[in-house]
This record gives sequence, structure tokens and C-alpha cells, in this order.
Amino acid sequence: MSARELRLMLVWLVLPIILAVLAGATIDPRLVDRRERLAAVFLVDGQAYFGHLEENALSGTLILRDAYYFQDARNTTADYAVALTRRGTEVHEPAAEMRIRREHVLAIERVGPDSPVAKAIAAQRALEGEKP
Repeated sequence: MSARELRLMLVWLVLPIILAVLAGATIDPRLVDRRERLAAVFLVDGQAYFGHLEENALSGTLILRDAYYFQDARNTTADYAVALTRRGTEVHEPAAEMRIRREHVLAIERVGPDSPVAKAIAAQRALEGEKP
């Protein structure tokens, strides 16, 4: 192996590994946000879903897991205008994940961890005995 090849190997293989190890050692694990990341997916028909979003740039669909949505709740015992409902409790018992075609999505936003939606989802899970 020539000196030039050895230098190239050092630059392209060894140096990035050393830099990655040094960068990893400088990150304080206490600063990493461990809170749950929820996304709001707004569809062009006006419906909004909240849950764990998986995006794949090569796919024409998004996957939303553990999805919730707003439903008219005026006729319930609590008599609120809307209620947060977990997807999967419908008559047709849909699968755990929801696949959404990208052309039906109007916007995607992160749900704030202290937002009313995040608190309502946490409360619903607590009532159902689930962990986030």
C-alpha cells in the first residue's frame, strides 16, 4: 500500500470515526429530550389526526401509529363540544397503524408536549392503563 493510499484511508475511514466518537462523548444525555413526540396531520378534507408519525421519503404514504382524532361529543354524558377519540374503536376496528397518502395531507406539525392535545392523549392513556 502506498503512502498516498494510506493517507486517503486515514482521511476517509479513520478520521470520521474519531470525530463521531468525540462528538458522542461531548453530548450530555440529560439534555436529550425524552418526551414523547406527537405529530398533528391535517388532511385536505378538514380532518386532523394526532399520533406517532413515520415518514419515508421514498414512499407515497405516511404511517401514523397510535392515532387519535376529534369527534363530535355533544350528545355524551360530559356534554363537551368535541372529544378526543382513539382510532381503532370504530365499528370496522381498523388496524393499529393508519396509512395516509401524501396527496391527502394539507399540513404536518409537531404537537407541543404541554399542549391540551398532548395532555388529553396522556389522560386517555392513563384511563386505559397504558404507558406513553
